[in-house]
Amino acid sequence: MRVAYTLEQCWHDVPGGTATSMLRLAEELTQVEGIEMVGVAGRHRRPPVSGYEPSLRTASLLLARPWLYESWQRLKWPIVESATGSVDVCHSTAGIPAPSRAPSVVTLHDVAFLKRPDRLTRQGARVLTNAVHRARSSAAVTCPSNVVRTDLLDVGFSHEQIHVVPWGVDIIDVSSSDVERVRDKYGLPSEFVLAVATMEPRKNLPRLVEAHRQLRDAPPLVIAGPSGWGDVSTALRSSSPDVIFPGHIDRSDLRAVYSAATVFAYPSEEEGFGLPVLEAMAANTAVVTSRGTATEQAQLSWSTPLTLSRSQRGCLLRSANQATCRCEEVSGFESARGKRQHRPSLRYIGRWPRRERERQRLSACQPSVVRARACRWLRGVPRSTTRRSFTARTTWNKPSYFMHSASRASIGRSANRT
Repeated sequence: MRVAYTLEQCWHDVPGGTATSMLRLAEELTQVEGIEMVGVAGRHRRPPVSGYEPSLRTASLLLARPWLYESWQRLKWPIVESATGSVDVCHSTAGIPAPSRAPSVVTLHDVAFLKRPDRLTRQGARVLTNAVHRARSSAAVTCPSNVVRTDLLDVGFSHEQIHVVPWGVDIIDVSSSDVERVRDKYGLPSEFVLAVATMEPRKNLPRLVEAHRQLRDAPPLVIAGPSGWGDVSTALRSSSPDVIFPGHIDRSDLRAVYSAATVFAYPSEEEGFGLPVLEAMAANTAVVTSRGTATEQAQLSWSTPLTLSRSQRGCLLRSANQATCRCEEVSGFESARGKRQHRPSLRYIGRWPRRERERQRLSACQPSVVRARACRWLRGVPRSTTRRSFTARTTWNKPSYFMHSASRASIGRSANRT
């Protein structure tokens, strides 16, 4: 069996837990006899993010992100076979179905944006909502938790189509020398409360800072992770002088940082799984996380008992009693001050106002703009001549920046006659 495996998220600015889980899954699948894995991604000038280099041979498509995602959704092009050759299965791992002639498997890591589109950028919520809608036609859908499965059932997916495949972590022994090394490298104190997350609204980090501020004898708070969208990172750094921000932690150092922490706090409001919770527990670190989310399920699924020191038990009890985040109070959209309550729907983002639709019509992914740019790139023909000659002599079934020789010749003759 030959499987096309999308790896575009390795080039995202913040690959996150989705890239980590999919890379480990690819490593395991390559060891299964009878399965040939072929990675596929867009065309990129730079290598993947450090620590997220694919172990598979990766074929490149003609387009790069963000044009790749837009073209996949609007035009269903380019198909993965154009880079990988014939395949038996196409596995789309980033939540956005890749066009393919083969049966499709789509992994949807998190669909909380269907209920709370304000937790993403407007562009991100639109792209991901349309991707969930397109995933309905796939042969199978995998998700990491029962929370995501329930959300998919609520929006119309069938029970037979959804398969829950929880994420996992590797147990790695961390020596005391590794712990001391990361303390010196990132300036960590002897005892501290750790939070590892991308600094964006849904991670609920301002509430964690406020809860920690109310604890009198709690260890210092360390928030590690890159800056995400919004102004969360800037606001936290300016309003929290007592919080330590070491920035991005290398994946090779992350397990040692977990082991060095006294308590790991993860108060995210919405998660598809919550891989950092499992990683911290694998490092024998006590965890405080949100109730009513997938992170609670990840914590309860851990069967290995933890051996806690006296300081860990005390800090954990204080944090649990005073700083536990009740996410059920903020989940969903509440009606307030006469505002209409939003309902989870696949069509919420897709139905744009007229003015927004007019603006989107001028997007560079529209065929009218693409074909004009293609012609000007091919022969350098003036705008008016290019549009008339190209439209009259070609049938635009799918966009392509490289025309066949007959189209090039016809464009050249039209330019010469002009």
